[in-house]
Amino acid sequence: DTALYSKIMDDLASIDYCGAIWYSRYNEPTSDRPLFIERLREARAKLPNARLQTYTNGDYLTSEYIEALRDAGLNELFIMAYLAKGKRPTVLNFLTLMVSRAKKLGLPWKFRAINRVEVDIPGIRVTYEFRNYLKTGTNRGGALSTGKIIDRKSPCTIPLTDVYVDYNGFMVPCCDIRSDYEAHKDCVVYKLTPQNSIFDGYARSKLVLWRRDLIGFGPKKFPCDSCSRGTYSETRENRDKFRVLSAMADKVSLSSEVRSRPQQENAPV
Repeated sequence: DTALYSKIMDDLASIDYCGAIWYSRYNEPTSDRPLFIERLREARAKLPNARLQTYTNGDYLTSEYIEALRDAGLNELFIMAYLAKGKRPTVLNFLTLMVSRAKKLGLPWKFRAINRVEVDIPGIRVTYEFRNYLKTGTNRGGALSTGKIIDRKSPCTIPLTDVYVDYNGFMVPCCDIRSDYEAHKDCVVYKLTPQNSIFDGYARSKLVLWRRDLIGFGPKKFPCDSCSRGTYSETRENRDKFRVLSAMADKVSLSSEVRSRPQQENAPV
């Protein structure tokens, strides 16, 4: 929603936000060029110090489009190589696809690693890479049968360091959780509207409880119990580190109301 997007940008502008904004959330952001350019321009005008980034599958890109994204304010463009259905995820298949697409773009490019190409365009960082998600991917909070699956006891810092907003304004704890997936519907922590604030969603919602549950070592609840993303070994150094982070996470709350209502669904919406 346009009004909601503008409200989020205004909220972030009020603190001179200088972190990253990712336009990537189970979508192809470059598919609607006028909308994407408009959103980037608004973000850049309101947040001159933020870093605007996105992933793309590259299907809609041309050299002129990349330059337009740069001129609208995009700082980094990460193109991911995705093979056609049925294609085996071999290095040769990935490289064949990458070389073909890089040539079509008609831009100067160099291989920086076996799986990564950098495109030379002044004013914007453009990389093109492949990953074998059958080996490196997660099970997306139990939504997939693929990906590495573990009995997780490791802490997770994502609900402390990141905020995820779906197209419908629902906030969820991490990128592996989808508000429109039936098994994850109870994982929604907040509903953003033009009348409330992303700060409320971060510090006056169930996200506070997620941070407390995930910041220490020990068994984790669904859907985090089988997740392999960003794990930490239980060393003395890490135990000390997460004790400090746990104390920080406990302070990241604008209201004691959350503490007194741990069982209330989506409080407050």
